[in-house]
Amino acid sequence: MDGLRAASQESGKEWMTTWLALAIVAVTVLTGCASKPAPIQDESLRRTAKEAYLYAYPMLNNYKTMYEQAINPDGKAYVGGFGKFRHDAPPYPPENREIVTPNNATADSWAWLDLWAQPWVLSLPATPKDRYNVFQMVDLYTHSFACAGVRATGFAAGNYLIAGPRWTGDKPKGITKVFRSETDFVGILGRTRLKGPSDAKNVQALQAKYQLRPLNEFLHQPAPAASPGVEWLPWDEQRATSVDFIAYLNQLLAFTQPQRAAEQDRMRRFALIGIGPGKPFDAATLDPITRDAIEQGVADGKAALLQAEKQTRSSIGLFGSRAELAP
Repeated sequence: MDGLRAASQESGKEWMTTWLALAIVAVTVLTGCASKPAPIQDESLRRTAKEAYLYAYPMLNNYKTMYEQAINPDGKAYVGGFGKFRHDAPPYPPENREIVTPNNATADSWAWLDLWAQPWVLSLPATPKDRYNVFQMVDLYTHSFACAGVRATGFAAGNYLIAGPRWTGDKPKGITKVFRSETDFVGILGRTRLKGPSDAKNVQALQAKYQLRPLNEFLHQPAPAASPGVEWLPWDEQRATSVDFIAYLNQLLAFTQPQRAAEQDRMRRFALIGIGPGKPFDAATLDPITRDAIEQGVADGKAALLQAEKQTRSSIGLFGSRAELAP
């Protein structure tokens, strides 16, 4: 855990600080909606809607990144789909905002994995002792659940199996370590140290050896049944910050595993406003009281984000694994 925590804190700040910046942008746009809402008849629904909006906020912003990088082929940040690396190298232009503050001391390697049908294997070559690299793995909840790289797993070559919640197998032969995700979709951000402009070719040669393969390909076995097709909701910032945030959340929850009792209790409360894994959601079918409660709960959630942004001075302690964030 100490290796994971050190790697996550050093290399994961840029990825996860994205959500802080997104909160700043969102609440800045929304400060014009600060008029005091009219009283509603059911304060409990309003409180539940606020809780649900804050719960969903990091998940939806993570989905925004996944949609642009792995789902939308017309997106500027598209990496080529699931199971593919896109390797970048500094210097990053000012308009690069995939990470809020581009890091010109490392070269990035982005990828997203669909773990529904089977695990994937991340193969890393032996790394020179003077070279730093790390591969941070983030689930749909935005929990940083694992890291591979020189500080977390060492300088030797390795094959790391990344499994979703549906996989119940044992560690196959040839696998160095198994990382288990609570969700069927996972994002990977790799970073490789760049010593300077003249070092770019060396970094690119190392990046070319980073490999992603489905488990059946690694084991030279037939492929299992393919994942079911998903009609992903197109990303719409306005919808995602309105009552319709529930539609996005419901779609994402379909790719998560049932959690401990506290999580299940939360989902029972959320069900009162139409939230549930894979559950269809149409705001037009809500009764006026429920819709009003959700709208005001969303407004309360946005206000809470604004207040938190004003009070936050560091990202330390805000990001990490589920165990680190909710012991």
